[in-house]
Amino acid sequence: MDKSEFRKQAIQNLQGTDLKDYSLTNEDLNILSGWTYIAMFLVEAKTSLLLSENKNKEGKFTEMEQVILANGMFKNFILSYSKCFSSSGKEKISLDAKEIFSKRPDLLVTHEKILQARNTHVAHNDENDFEVSISMTSENNNEIILAQTYTIMTPLSDFKSFSETVEFCEEQVILKFNKKVDKIQTRLGKKISFK
Repeated sequence: MDKSEFRKQAIQNLQGTDLKDYSLTNEDLNILSGWTYIAMFLVEAKTSLLLSENKNKEGKFTEMEQVILANGMFKNFILSYSKCFSSSGKEKISLDAKEIFSKRPDLLVTHEKILQARNTHVAHNDENDFEVSISMTSENNNEIILAQTYTIMTPLSDFKSFSETVEFCEEQVILKFNKKVDKIQTRLGKKISFK
């Protein structure tokens, strides 16, 4: 089942349910779903960062597949994390970095570094620390020999601070999600459980 079929099925199931038989409203469910999206992006970011770190720790790359996998996981970390703070579509939410990191300005600096990598390297083709170039290696009367190079400068020394930033963000999201659930429970006078 692809994404569009999944969404269509979910809408059909919802339409087949008479919500007046339930205390939760569509608005309640949408709010909680929005927070679940954010939590999912953070799990993807954490997992991708760990996979990139593990792949990079394996030593020097001997195969292009290893380079692509390690770099791809790093890029996925950046994109997944950044989605939490990007403008959001209908029924989605986004986080405010100044609010999330208000008690940890040091992590706000790391957060901005991650978004800068997204804006200059991952999502756009701007000046960045990842270099592609052509250099001249030799020349004689009949021939010029050029070399195409691609240097990936993955900031492995920053991975610890990246991980700490994601962990802290995740803690803040859990607190916010729990507050939303508590508010709905209080309004309804019923406990909400998840399976």
